Amino acid sequence: MAPSNDRLRSHRTLMLILLGFAFVMLRSAIDMISPWTSTVQFHSKPSQEVQHVVRSSDPATSSEESSTQFPKAEGERVKNSDKNQNDEKRMHKEVTRLEPQIMKTAGKGAWDDNGCQVRAGPFSPDQIQEVLKRPPPTGIAITLARNLDHNLHQKPPQYNFVCNNVPTQQAYLLEPHGMDLLILLEMKGVSMHDIATCLGLQSIEHDNVRVWTNLDGTTLTTHEYRSESGRGRVYLADFVMPYPDYIQRNMTILKEKMEDCPAPHDYVQGCRFYSGEALELGILQEYDYFLKLDSDIFLNATIPFNMLHDMRIQGSIYGHTGAFTNGLSACTKGIKAGRLAFEKMATDLSIRPEWVSKINWKGPCSAGVPKFERSVDEYYTNFVIMETKFWQSEPVRAFGKYFNEIYPGFFRYRWSDQPFFAVAMGLFVGPDFRKYTTDYTDLRCKHHPECWYFWGEWAENRTYCQSGGYFHHVKGLTEWTKEFPDIKPTRGETPFVNKVVQIC
Repeated sequence: MAPSNDRLRSHRTLMLILLGFAFVMLRSAIDMISPWTSTVQFHSKPSQEVQHVVRSSDPATSSEESSTQFPKAEGERVKNSDKNQNDEKRMHKEVTRLEPQIMKTAGKGAWDDNGCQVRAGPFSPDQIQEVLKRPPPTGIAITLARNLDHNLHQKPPQYNFVCNNVPTQQAYLLEPHGMDLLILLEMKGVSMHDIATCLGLQSIEHDNVRVWTNLDGTTLTTHEYRSESGRGRVYLADFVMPYPDYIQRNMTILKEKMEDCPAPHDYVQGCRFYSGEALELGILQEYDYFLKLDSDIFLNATIPFNMLHDMRIQGSIYGHTGAFTNGLSACTKGIKAGRLAFEKMATDLSIRPEWVSKINWKGPCSAGVPKFERSVDEYYTNFVIMETKFWQSEPVRAFGKYFNEIYPGFFRYRWSDQPFFAVAMGLFVGPDFRKYTTDYTDLRCKHHPECWYFWGEWAENRTYCQSGGYFHHVKGLTEWTKEFPDIKPTRGETPFVNKVVQIC
């Protein structure tokens, strides 16, 4: 006997009531859970495939906090319904409306009306106490190990520098301070296996190879290891340092005579790296700071305070270990003229590069500051610390690209990155960029109590550490005991203050 229509209607009504009740219960459960889920911190690092990553402009913000990710274009997310499509259109429209503001703050710091980066400066005592409640900043050291100009029958000197000095850097700086290490390898006759073996690196079984997308669209493939102690993360990568575009178009330029400071082209290539290609590395996006740490830096003891924490509380974008009081004009011919040409190009309304329009840059932010106006060597740069947010900002990278494409430049006058850093800061930070630099010269092994270097001693005496110091610059090999101290640097409540009198 078939059920009556009244019975079918009553069954449908009962089912609708039950479904409605289930929906109410589900919404209630979600409302109870959401206050908890909204506070979850995701500690996984952001993917390099996502281009629009907004990172807090507050220097006190922990790098482990989750970032807000914006879509690159309409249609990236899966559309499961008409509602999802409409939501996505509204979001895309909002992102488009806010694009000028996003470009001025996303991962690059804030920019004022003159196109100068807004910096907070040193933290107040209350701000420092708040920072102490957060994890320390993240950092990675970069070592460019390269030498293509040597006899293949023996390992180059840079190989010995890496094998003898990098273990001291790991034991006394990187591991105690919680920093990672990236070694970019471009040495004739030396493989990643050679470096891993001499450093005693430990292989990891899974997911040890990663392809990073750099900011300029190129890629870098890294192989991940653990340090000999098992406490440090080390990335190794084969690397090819490209020549500037103008040389790639005309390689005969390399046959031209080098003026003033003759040096092999191979050496010049290494000097260019940190003013150009290093600033494009996608791997740096996962860190608050990165270090230029040359392989000829030998550490003697653990630096007792956390340098990254100190950089943060000082509001610093650049930490150095040696400054020239009145600048050093060796091998700097043509740099000021190149800088002035960059300023003219960038402020020419008929040219006006895209990055200029984004921040409305109107000219040097530290105009009149001698350390900027000289445009010569201002810092000795074999051990420096840089804030990623500033040094990977689009304006700084644009200047780095321009700086490396000046002809004649690096390969005529043997420029290096030493003048680049002061000039770049002077262009985009003001009114005096020196307020946002930190002097760590006291940590260097000094020959004279009032001077951090002594050129004449380098040729005669390579063990010139007479007045103490946590590290020194070796040009010869130093025996390494391979001891791994269990010393953890403290996070001080007061900024580090350098006591060296810079009279060099």
